[in-house]
Amino acid sequence: MSPYVETWPPHIHTQDSVPKLFWGYTGALLPVLIAGAIFFKGDFLRVLTLSLLSSWGFEWAAKNIFKKKTVFYNGEAVLIALLFTLTVPPSLSSGLVILGSFIAVFLIKESFGGLGSTLFHPVLTARVFL
Repeated sequence: MSPYVETWPPHIHTQDSVPKLFWGYTGALLPVLIAGAIFFKGDFLRVLTLSLLSSWGFEWAAKNIFKKKTVFYNGEAVLIALLFTLTVPPSLSSGLVILGSFIAVFLIKESFGGLGSTLFHPVLTARVFL
């Protein structure tokens, strides 16, 4: 008999949660977003706004189509939108911004099962596709 107790992971318990992590990442991106708004002005803000609105919209549509529980509060769609905004050029057309958000949120994230079930990173896959 082993002197060690075998238990299921995780072995370290904290008060962290998925929403707390995602909103923390979003907060960490704020200085970069402010710099992007200062340097690229209107184009950056257009891409950011389109990306945020389309990511929320596609997540809402996917939750209704796939009959999943809505989890808008966890901040994953916001984080995907912000990361997508930071990886594409500010001069990207509006149609491609919406298409990229569709690929990241609907095709990659939600089609594969949602949080933690994706084969590839949703933002990087959308960027490669575009």
